[in-house]
Amino acid sequence: MGKRSYPLSHYRSGQIDYGVSMYELKEEDSIQYYVNALSKMYGNRTAIYWKDSYRTVPFSYLDLYNNARCLVSLFHSMGIERGDRVCIWACNSPGWVIFLFGCLISGVVVVPIDFTSTADFASLIVRKVKAKVILSSKYKELADPVPKLYTEDLLEQLKDFQPIPMSGLPQIMGDDLAEIVFTSGTTSDPKGILITNRNLVYNIRSLRYLMPLNSNYTFLSILPLSHLFEQVLGLFYPLRFGAALFYTRTKKSSQILKILKRKKINVIVCVPFFLDSFLNNILRRARQKGVYKCLRLMSKVSARLPFKARKVLCYFVRRNLGRDIKFFVCGGSKLNKATEDFWMSMGIKLLQGYGLTEASPIVTCNVIGRHKAHTVGKSLPMQEIRIDDDGEILIRGQNVTSGYYKDEGATKAAFKEGWFKTGDIGELDEDGYLIIKGRKKEMILTSSGLNVFPQDIESALNNLPPVRESCVIGLERGDKTIIYAALIPEPSCPETIKEIIKKANQGLSPHQKIQEASFWTDKDFPKTSTMKVKKYEVARILKERRELEKKEEPPIKQEKKTGFSLITLLAHFLQISPGKISNNSRLIDDLGLDSLGLVELVVMLEIWFNIDFDESNLSPSTTVAELQNLIDTAAESAVKIPEVSWARTPLAVQVRAFLQKLCNMYLRTIFDLEIRGRELLDGVSLPVIFAANHTSHLDTFAILSSLPPKLKKKTAVAAAADYFFNINVEPNKRRGLMHKMLPVIAPLLINAFPFCRKESIRKNLEVSGDLLDEGWSIIVYPEGTRSKNGEMTHFKPGVGLMASEMLVPVVPVKLQGLYDILPKGKIIPRKGKAKVSFGKPLFFTGEHDYSLVARKIENSLRQL
Repeated sequence: MGKRSYPLSHYRSGQIDYGVSMYELKEEDSIQYYVNALSKMYGNRTAIYWKDSYRTVPFSYLDLYNNARCLVSLFHSMGIERGDRVCIWACNSPGWVIFLFGCLISGVVVVPIDFTSTADFASLIVRKVKAKVILSSKYKELADPVPKLYTEDLLEQLKDFQPIPMSGLPQIMGDDLAEIVFTSGTTSDPKGILITNRNLVYNIRSLRYLMPLNSNYTFLSILPLSHLFEQVLGLFYPLRFGAALFYTRTKKSSQILKILKRKKINVIVCVPFFLDSFLNNILRRARQKGVYKCLRLMSKVSARLPFKARKVLCYFVRRNLGRDIKFFVCGGSKLNKATEDFWMSMGIKLLQGYGLTEASPIVTCNVIGRHKAHTVGKSLPMQEIRIDDDGEILIRGQNVTSGYYKDEGATKAAFKEGWFKTGDIGELDEDGYLIIKGRKKEMILTSSGLNVFPQDIESALNNLPPVRESCVIGLERGDKTIIYAALIPEPSCPETIKEIIKKANQGLSPHQKIQEASFWTDKDFPKTSTMKVKKYEVARILKERRELEKKEEPPIKQEKKTGFSLITLLAHFLQISPGKISNNSRLIDDLGLDSLGLVELVVMLEIWFNIDFDESNLSPSTTVAELQNLIDTAAESAVKIPEVSWARTPLAVQVRAFLQKLCNMYLRTIFDLEIRGRELLDGVSLPVIFAANHTSHLDTFAILSSLPPKLKKKTAVAAAADYFFNINVEPNKRRGLMHKMLPVIAPLLINAFPFCRKESIRKNLEVSGDLLDEGWSIIVYPEGTRSKNGEMTHFKPGVGLMASEMLVPVVPVKLQGLYDILPKGKIIPRKGKAKVSFGKPLFFTGEHDYSLVARKIENSLRQL
């Protein structure tokens, strides 16, 4: 293949003009200047939405900047100065960004570590760079004596420090080292890549010239910030234009889908695996509903229409992913052509790019208005790209690393006459668009001397309905290299491995045909955090299995590598010795966990294992071994909470207002209502939680009629899921027509939503958090049921958990007289007098003794 290169002058002449001018490098080439400028340009504009366990909290540009300067003050108190190394081993959060910004404005060198890495790997990096501190999570255990900060406590800890003045910050220049990024996934020998301020600034600046962004966009962050791909495209780039980022603790697909629908996400920076998974889920549901052929036909027809028309035709597919999505930005590995064609046919632009950490990290990308399908776009401004004689992609520019940390040999081997050798094989078409063929190391050289790129074969396999995912490698068989395919089939796959391979080979060239194959026995291939398959690990496992087969021994099941055993995690969570826990230990009866402790444990396990199950799967007798089985099978919750968002649509709100007027007219003929303390609601920060004693079915109507009209219109009611929504009702318990109609009547009449009384505490909190995020106040009855004699019973501790975690005021509401009017067990009210008393709003954010919080709310209500 002949050499073809595109120098810098190419982007300033002819039909391509990015408006780039070369100038002397100044302090503007530091990230410090960039971060300072963001706070001045966008100030109180929201930079990050943080979806923690239950609530979504906004952080402004000034919040990030001021906290970053507080962090510098904290660093100084710890003796950490410019040039020192610090590590981050945590999941994405505002704390992660604040820590990064604090380092970049003070000259402290950041060493990010993938959150999924083992403790042994993290310790190796900490020792290698001689880190002065590590930002981690309470759920991560590191034996090294290095000082630790925790993301869960960082913001609270920073309140004790004043922001360092601008004059107290050192002047950072372009050549100053910003980060050392270690490879941890695709090779067994991690190398530290040196990234300077100038490297990062040139990549950010190139993207700014190439693709200006709408400042009203919201980006969903799903890739780890420990990778430069997410840092540059998912953090620095959108913030440069005043856009917002959405961070969430969970990476579960069910929660991601909910976020896409409810949070008005416009852009997702992702890897091909994410898009493939979404596509596979859509196709799987289409097959189940019998509309698979219809969907395929619709995508083919849509692909021939103008782009705007595609959005209309494919509306019903798009609405399940979120109606506000404008485009995906995809990189990290080669994208399946069929996947790209599908998303484009749905009216969602897919901007595929190419890069690597050594390029900080973007090399090429497609942009809106200049997109070419099945390519990774053109080279960014201010860098050069060329194809070497053997097809390897070579690059150079101010964004390219100077080398590897304390590894002169690797640095020298990575460059050829000033050009960085990417290790990827590709070609440039006649318009200068790059087409990736594969990794040079992964390329298979057949016995006939022809090159085979595994990605081409994997694409053919993945397009077959029975195949969920595939991995193709070259395996040594004697003196030959054969093409070997490992397949993960769909759960309902009816075909044998031979039948699948026969179909795939029919569409492959003779030199590409698969020679041997097997089903992968685990539920997933070993992968990096950016979902690249660790092919060297796959090859090692296949080789070991072959050796075992030769010895006629049963194959060893490959266990999921988590870095810690479940017992170690439980010991860390419970703050006890691992020796006190065994596989037969019962979570509640032996280890002392209560229902609220299980909620916290489940949150930790979901974060750690990226699984989706509810605490209702756990019982007092659940053992550690049974919990491990739940984790392995990623069990779905036994309780299904119905969605009643229809009750909060504008039409339902208007209908409810009319129905409630009719109800109030009727109730005025039954009882006289006295209202006390309503003035305490004036000026209170909305939304709020109303905590009331429960005496009668008339309680909710009395509270609602006592509220100011605007507050009443935006209030929802937590209603017993078993009573009002027929959830988990005993099979032999007969229900009349009225009860069967309650799941419709209650939401329409009082804006009720299902609230489980005995289980699924966390689901209650998730639903409540979503309502509060949308501005709805909530009425809850902490006793859990109506009083049997009119006297108030003790509040359940769940209200303490809700009051502490929901980050809103709690307003006590005392109801009197309604028990005499309509007691439990009666259906016909009698005339009387009633009173509703509002107390002073209470605040419990940060308090973790939930039983004590519940008692405080109860005592406040009793005193009214």
